[in-house]
Amino acid sequence: MDYEQKQQPETLQAAIDALGLTYSAEFVPWSKSRNAKKPPVKPSDYSLNWKITISKGGRSITTDYSAGIGHIPGYKQSWSGRLTVDEFEAIKYACETGKTYRAISLNLGSIPMGQKPILAPSVTDVMSSLILDASVLDAGVFEEWAGDYGYDTDSREAERIYKACLDIALKLRSIVGDAGLAALREACTSAMRAANTRAVGIANAPAAGGTTA
Repeated sequence: MDYEQKQQPETLQAAIDALGLTYSAEFVPWSKSRNAKKPPVKPSDYSLNWKITISKGGRSITTDYSAGIGHIPGYKQSWSGRLTVDEFEAIKYACETGKTYRAISLNLGSIPMGQKPILAPSVTDVMSSLILDASVLDAGVFEEWAGDYGYDTDSREAERIYKACLDIALKLRSIVGDAGLAALREACTSAMRAANTRAVGIANAPAAGGTTA
């Protein structure tokens, strides 16, 4: 797992830099995001959201990027799967403000302490997501894409996702060109392949301090 975190930026970041791409991210409160829902809302309904922009020269692509509550710093899933009132408030606060929240209980209730801005996703994480969306270009038509990803071809939601992915793919390609998109995809694929190889090696390695037969 450590290998994946270190290796991906070295390869994909190099491709991003070589193409001269710039990146910015603006936090979007959950209540104003595409993922907002009407009450009642479960903890798992919340998410961290950003509006991200990838630019090159005078061209840019702006899209939404979301991350689950597991990405909130300090978040831990309890064994019971149940959250305390303060833990739930911490999730809501983080997803609405983009800052961490640590509740200090007082006789009159709880107050937020130790607020820190939550870091935006890295450009490599964002680009990996965009490249995955851009794989829609490999499919000739919607039906082919739906079959590849297990969607029902009669689903309007699936068609909406397909069109959104296609829009992102075409915009990304218009910025970096066919060769640039191919370079980004190759860099991302190589990083994932290397990470998987490393993960297998770690899984098969003897535990530290262990003995051999």
